[in-house]
Amino acid sequence: MRVFIILSLISFSLITAQTSEAIRWEKNELNYEIPVHSSQKEMDLNYKSTKDFVIKPLINLYWLLISNVDGDNCPFEPSCSQFFIDATDQTNFLTAVLLFSDRFQRDSNFLNRLKYKRTKNHKLLDPIQNYLFE
Repeated sequence: MRVFIILSLISFSLITAQTSEAIRWEKNELNYEIPVHSSQKEMDLNYKSTKDFVIKPLINLYWLLISNVDGDNCPFEPSCSQFFIDATDQTNFLTAVLLFSDRFQRDSNFLNRLKYKRTKNHKLLDPIQNYLFE
């Protein structure tokens, strides 16, 4: 009788283990899509001044080749492209290019980020006013 009970318990545990294995290893539908935010930048083709003929194609090219490919990963606020626009508005073109180059290189430096204040969006606050001496 004891042998019968032991065999019954073993067979019952094997049957329940097999059904739980079948349930555990069922195919799950996985979704690997990354949600895309609708904050795509629109190319600005309105040229109002002579400066716009140089700056806007550079900004549009930067958005097309770097910013859209990289995604919304800029750790700074304002973004690098907005920083360049602000720099060209407040300085000359050569100074703006040099400031943008410096800013773009600091974008990938993870070690030197403690000196910046954080914004509400947890971005590093780095406006053009920090670099202008008046």
